[in-house]
Amino acid sequence: MKLNIVPPIDVLPTDDFLAEAIGRGIHNLTTEHFRARNQHNAGTRVMPKSNYYQDAAESTSVQVEKSTAIVSVDKEGIALHYYGGTVLPKKKALAIPLSPIVAGIWPSEVPGNLDLFWPKNSSHGFLKDSDSSEILYLLVPKVTIRADNNVLPTDEEYYSAAQEAILEAIS
Repeated sequence: MKLNIVPPIDVLPTDDFLAEAIGRGIHNLTTEHFRARNQHNAGTRVMPKSNYYQDAAESTSVQVEKSTAIVSVDKEGIALHYYGGTVLPKKKALAIPLSPIVAGIWPSEVPGNLDLFWPKNSSHGFLKDSDSSEILYLLVPKVTIRADNNVLPTDEEYYSAAQEAILEAIS
């Protein structure tokens, strides 16, 4: 003889309830991971700390649609750092800040005038302050970023965070 036991529907959590719990768990893990990376990324002795990964943590959000949790990171460059790729300039060259006085600002935002210096047959050039002759930016035709799967938590960490969030939500 076979006995079938069907639990009442209201005992089981809904798919939306589970998706919300999973999304919350994955969101929290991702933001904590970014904040930890930000703490360990101290900048250089010359350039100030950019707080790039703190910005990534603050730009992380979660939405639940049709019983699916979607965690998004709306920070420019995160996907590039995770997957890797080549950055090409919109115009002629990419400007990489070399001086702390221009950290975080575009060459067009620098007060005063800049002089372009590109040595003949060189693969790179410079932008210098017209008055002080201080080199402010390195100019390059492209930059290749290597893939870094440590930008995000591991799949195992995500699975664990999802399981813990479900258990916490149903207890």
